Amino acid sequence: MGSAASNQQATGTVKAAAASMGGRMPSRKATSKQIDKELQKEKLARMNTFKILLLGGSECGKTTIFKQMRILHLDGFTTEDKNRYRQSILRNVIDSVAQMLKACETYRIVHEYVIQVANFRNNSFNTYCQKVFKRKHH
Repeated sequence: MGSAASNQQATGTVKAAAASMGGRMPSRKATSKQIDKELQKEKLARMNTFKILLLGGSECGKTTIFKQMRILHLDGFTTEDKNRYRQSILRNVIDSVAQMLKACETYRIVHEYVIQVANFRNNSFNTYCQKVFKRKHH
């Protein structure tokens, strides 16, 4: 199985060598040189590839590290990924604010900012949340 893939790869290299020589079939020496060149390129590519195994319990930050590496060292996220994460982040923000307001009511914490948020929540926040969640669930 492995030798079939190697043969196919070598055939591709021979064709590439022939193409670089104006379509003529290269000599065995030229073919060997081209194959060696391709193998050297692959070796360099493998040497510059790093693999990381992230181990840990659930909710310990493995996915967060993976996402950060993707942002820092690759092209970031696709539009589809961004839209999916945007919905998740929005839901988390809304749930967190709702939990904080509930805790303020439970523990009778009164602060000017909490009152402003509560007033906002009673008016436009509820309407906004309902629109967002209706769109997501339909």
